[in-house]
Amino acid sequence: MSCRHSDASSRIILENVLGVQIDQDGSLATVREVASIDLNADIGAQSSITIELAQSSGMGPTRNISDNGGLDVAAHGGEVTDRANAARLDAHLDHADLGISRPGSINIVVEQREAGFQTTAADTPADQTQVRIEHTVELNDKTTLSTKLDHFESDAGN
Repeated sequence: MSCRHSDASSRIILENVLGVQIDQDGSLATVREVASIDLNADIGAQSSITIELAQSSGMGPTRNISDNGGLDVAAHGGEVTDRANAARLDAHLDHADLGISRPGSINIVVEQREAGFQTTAADTPADQTQVRIEHTVELNDKTTLSTKLDHFESDAGN
């Protein structure tokens, strides 16, 4: 019995503005593909925005995970899925670039994943949306106020 395993990865970066990555790994019987494209833009002296679109297909990675502190270890993942998409927006907005004189920043992350989207770190069993907004403002030289909103939604109900 012979077993073949191959890994291939390509990444193109254009002046830290546009990135394209295609990964393929697996054996002859199982192949997983992940393709992504990301666009990075500076929208001020201290502000930037990144938009990433990704697609996965094939058999996802298998991970050994313990749910009880290591007493029992079980394999998770490894499901074969059709093509599934994911999108992410990541924005960092500095107060100075927004015309606000008080030092501070706003960070916004919005991520959507379709059921079946897989990475080496996680499986997506149901459609998911996550929104995170963080705002930090310097009130004076010794006091900073930070607020955070984190919202997660899943079609799986959790």
